[in-house]
Amino acid sequence: MRLDIPLKQEISESLPGLLEELDLRIVEDQYLPESFGNSYVTLQSPRLFVRFVRDRGQVWTEVAPVTAPTSWWPLGFVLEAIRGQLPEIQFDLISAARLLRDNFHELAEGLGPKLAETNREIERRSEERLKALAGSSRK
Repeated sequence: MRLDIPLKQEISESLPGLLEELDLRIVEDQYLPESFGNSYVTLQSPRLFVRFVRDRGQVWTEVAPVTAPTSWWPLGFVLEAIRGQLPEIQFDLISAARLLRDNFHELAEGLGPKLAETNREIERRSEERLKALAGSSRK
């Protein structure tokens, strides 16, 4: 991982062909070299939005439906809602891209035609987590 270059450049160098393969195009990017090399790249496909975020050297992915481009969710959380279990998350660009690539079709379905179902499951799981957190803070 290189903090001395924008994430946009790192993606093009480390993941050649990913954008074309998934029909993604860059719609926004930012690089803050004075802030630990923090950077993000927002991508759009006809089926969903994707954002790679690099913060203090860790990289993760967020996704949003094309019908609600400001409703960002962590990729792992959406996959958990779709599949019923949280995938293993690693905080580097290659792992984040692999998780996206390997699950792109499911994500496009879950954030497209099955968005209402996915949204309900995300809300249900969020409520469960909040209840568990509240219960553990009382102890």
